Amino acid sequence: MKPLSILAAIALAGGTVEFGQGMTGGQFNPAIAQSARLLGATAGFTATAQMSTVEANGLETINELNYAVRDGLVLMEMDLTKTKTLRKGKLVKKKNDDMEGMAGMGLGKQVTLVRPDKAATYIVYPGLKAYCEAPKTASHETPKSEWKEEGPDTVDSHPCTKYLVTTTNADGTTEQATVWKAADLQNFVIQTVTVSGGDTTTLKFANIKLDKPAAAAFDLPADYKQYGSMQELMMGAMQQMMQNMGQ
Repeated sequence: MKPLSILAAIALAGGTVEFGQGMTGGQFNPAIAQSARLLGATAGFTATAQMSTVEANGLETINELNYAVRDGLVLMEMDLTKTKTLRKGKLVKKKNDDMEGMAGMGLGKQVTLVRPDKAATYIVYPGLKAYCEAPKTASHETPKSEWKEEGPDTVDSHPCTKYLVTTTNADGTTEQATVWKAADLQNFVIQTVTVSGGDTTTLKFANIKLDKPAAAAFDLPADYKQYGSMQELMMGAMQQMMQNMGQ
């Protein structure tokens, strides 16, 4: 692996330091946190999801997720090496060296584990058998949401009711999201669209199974190493990769 690719991989993965609320492609994305709140504290399901974030400049980033939720516990798995970037619907050439660098450091697959019962969010890298706790947010107060029905609609052939949801945070700031609840899936939130800082993020679920996954699915593996911070984890990954290269 080229030294430049190593540095690029660290830069890409390093964006997860700010993951406390949500991420996509290694960058902060509050839309995941907003969508997780909208699912409800007692929801239970497994599904795949596509998350598309369109920036103000028209650049679109698409990620595929594996999702599991049980009574407020959330597990999101993402293969960062499969992230797609589009401009005006056309695929932008991937930085293959960067993706290779991430995979080589064990950072290609990332699991985010949200544990409200522990007031913690964990960032897990199965390729490293390592994890760390994301920085905690300033407030743990539950935001208040107001739902306004906007009428019937359809998402992927599912009959839905469309809502505008305004959420007021503890610091008085507000967020808005458009939400679709599927009538034929027990009013499951099948799609959300959130606008934040000029970025528009659409999260849409598929392959939905409305059964609660086993509680053990949300446990941290006992044989994984815990790091004190994302910076420490990155250093550990770098050292491990250098050792492997020297063998």
